[in-house]
Amino acid sequence: MDFLYRGKVAWKFEDYFPGDLIVGRMGLIEKDPEKLKNYLLTSYDPEFPKKFKKGDLMVAGRYFGGTRDHGAMRALQALGVSCIIAESFGRPILRRCITYALPALECVGISMFANQYEELEVNLRTGEIKNLTTGQSAKTSPAPEVQLEIIEAGGFIPYLRKKIKEEQNP
Repeated sequence: MDFLYRGKVAWKFEDYFPGDLIVGRMGLIEKDPEKLKNYLLTSYDPEFPKKFKKGDLMVAGRYFGGTRDHGAMRALQALGVSCIIAESFGRPILRRCITYALPALECVGISMFANQYEELEVNLRTGEIKNLTTGQSAKTSPAPEVQLEIIEAGGFIPYLRKKIKEEQNP
């Protein structure tokens, strides 16, 4: 797997954006990510799920998703978000991204580097981010190898199953 993601910035979150606002109250009612994806960010843009193109990215400021997400990360994954890049993540949201194999990368300065609708190319393995619209590039720490392994396995549970199987059959 090359861990290279390319798409337009479908949404740019402000600093300290709570994860539970991504799906709003529907996250308390609906649990199926396939249904919940139809409510993503509709409090801000009622047409967002319809405008979204599979493979688009999300950019966020500092401490993205500092609260519970009420299924938002699984709904973002179901919608087809290819990667989330944030100045920093609230740890619960970052753990959920990793658990569900939703690529996530921290990059200080990303909110000044990338704007909504610009096209980015993100390499999780190297930490390189290119803004294909402006021609700028940025470098951050690459994703940890274990995060890449979890993404490649399709999530934390498949990753654990693979590890157990490897230990049982060396």
